[in-house]
Order: sequence, then C-alpha cells, then structure tokens
Amino acid sequence: MNLTKYVKKFGNRSFLSFPFSMVDACLFATIIYSYLDQIAPSFKEKDKYIYIKDITDENLDAICTSGLYDRENKKALKLMRNSLRYKDIKCMFAYSVYETEFLEQACALTFLIPDVGYLIAFRGTDKTAIGWKENLTMSSYDATASQIDAVEYLNIVYNIIGNQPLMLCGHSKGGNLAFFSSLYCEPKVYHNITKVFSFDGPGMRSQKFLNLESYKYLKDRLILVAPRDSVVSAIFYNPPVRAIVKSHLFSMAQHDEYFWKINKNGQFKEVNKFAKFVPIRSKAFFSLSKSMTREETNVFIDIVINSLRDENGEMRFVKGGLPSRKINKYLKKRCTEEQKSIFKSAVRTIFSIYKEELKTKSKKQESID
Repeated sequence: MNLTKYVKKFGNRSFLSFPFSMVDACLFATIIYSYLDQIAPSFKEKDKYIYIKDITDENLDAICTSGLYDRENKKALKLMRNSLRYKDIKCMFAYSVYETEFLEQACALTFLIPDVGYLIAFRGTDKTAIGWKENLTMSSYDATASQIDAVEYLNIVYNIIGNQPLMLCGHSKGGNLAFFSSLYCEPKVYHNITKVFSFDGPGMRSQKFLNLESYKYLKDRLILVAPRDSVVSAIFYNPPVRAIVKSHLFSMAQHDEYFWKINKNGQFKEVNKFAKFVPIRSKAFFSLSKSMTREETNVFIDIVINSLRDENGEMRFVKGGLPSRKINKYLKKRCTEEQKSIFKSAVRTIFSIYKEELKTKSKKQESID
C-alpha cells in the first residue's frame, strides 16, 4: 500500500476512530507540493479558509500541473475531498515566495484538522533551480532565507490562533524547515508544539541546536522518518531517526515518499537499520563541506545546478542523459580551468572518502571473521 491507497482505505474513518498518524503527517507533507497556496487564503486573511471538500476539478487542474508528484497528488486530493476523514479540513494561512536574488523557494500552509488541531506543512524543494541551489547553500551558511522565514511564519501563525496545540511537518527541505522553525521560534510557541515530523529531511549545519532550550524541550517530539537507503537525511546533523521505512524503489529514488511501503494496519513498514552506504555518504558530505571555502562551495553549487536545469530553469535529472554526462558537458563548454579544478577536486574528495570507508569496513569484517 502507498499513500494514495492509504487515503482510499482509511478515508472512511474519522480521526476519533482511527487517530492521526505518522502516515497522515507524511500525506500532508506531500500534498503541499501541489500549489494549494494558489487557492488557499494567505496568512494575511486571518478569518478565511477553504475546505478540502471544496477543491474543484478546475482547482486541481490548476494546482497539479507544474509541481512535484502532480499525478499522485491529484489522485490523493480527489479522494480526500470525498472522504469522511479529510473533507472537512480547513486550509489557511498560505505563504509562498520565489526570490532569485536571495535564493529562496519556500511555501507553507496551515491545516485545521477536526478532532486533531492545527498542522503546519512546509513544502520541500520543487523543480526550480532556485530551490535546489538554496538547498546546496545550506553547507556554507548558518541559516538560509527559507529557514528564517519559516521561523517568522510559525510565530505569526501562533499569534493568530492563540494558545493552541500545533504540529509541524515537511518532506525533504520542508522537513528541515519544520525542525528549524520549531527550534528557533519564540518560547511561547515551541511550548505548544506537540509533534514535528521530518520526512527524509536534511539536518542542521552544526550541532549547536543540541544545546538549545527548545531542543531539550522538544527532543522527544522531533520525529525523523527516512527510507532505508536515505541520502538526504544523512546530510548534516539530525536528531536520532525514529523510523526507517521500506520503499518500492532503490538508492536516491527512495526519497520519493509515494513509494514508501504502508502495511494493512495503516503504518509504515519499518526496518531496524539503514543500508550500509548511508553513514559513508554522511561522512563524505561533511568532509567535503569542511575542506572547501565558501567561494569554492558556491562554484561547486553553480556547476551542479546550471548543468542540470533545462531551458525553463527547471531541474532535470534523467531527461537528456545521466547527470554525470550533463555535468561533464557543462564543464567542457561553460567552465574556466579554475572552476573545473575546484569541481574535480571536490569529486576526488568524495570518492577518496568512499574508498577509505569501504576499506575500513572491510578490515572490520575480516577481524570479526
């Protein structure tokens, strides 16, 4: 079973008869990739909202055309608007920004769920090059524009709804924004947060958050969920993982939460540990970010982003050839010798770390045998 089939099977159950779950949180972290912010009132319109049951076919055609998971989200939202479980949920306080100068791609939406309460969903990285470039700049900046705005959004929503319990969720970068905003919001706000879900989201750039009063208060409420062969959650410092889930896909493709496996009881199918390459990837990324200056990091980011986007500025990872081929083509045609040197040096660093880690693992295995 996947998310769409979950909605189909459990959509006739109220939240009183079948309580809000981790899978429900993942569903809302996923449908935020559709452009619901285009039909929901903004956070400046405090008393306005749209019910999920009032989303029309015309709305769906408009909001599920250029985002991630369009086809799957369209199916899920059609099922949700006709279901007992989801139809009376209110969508409100929409916030969205695309800013090329400050490298910001962000979106947030608040849901008021009957018999559950308020849930804020943060959108992860979309198809735009701005979003991917902002992701990569996390390695060289203490806080991105999206992270700063996520904190402000959370504080504003709290001041509108008052002293009400809150949950937060997000997938990929959206998961990072959920964690970051909960840790850096005002004390009166985080004291009302009941759960924060990050679905395969990257962590924090440093371990400073471990000493925050907010982390000490929230640490048991921060729920990191990641696939077995996770790439993204291995980036930077995350709280301990709470659930490692099975996927129908392999390697990096496991980042797609629509392929995460759900059992007949409506819970994610879990495993006990990550695949063997996950901790190696994490070490490789940390070593790379520490070995490069901010200027070198920016060169590396620009090469990756510019080589993988199409004529419309959207990221294309498969169309037009493998990423490595597209990057090599870009290096030859567009880059100076200095830029090529910086990029190749970074790649060599990554491979050397992989090689050393595999040697270490092999030696450990031999000693056990």
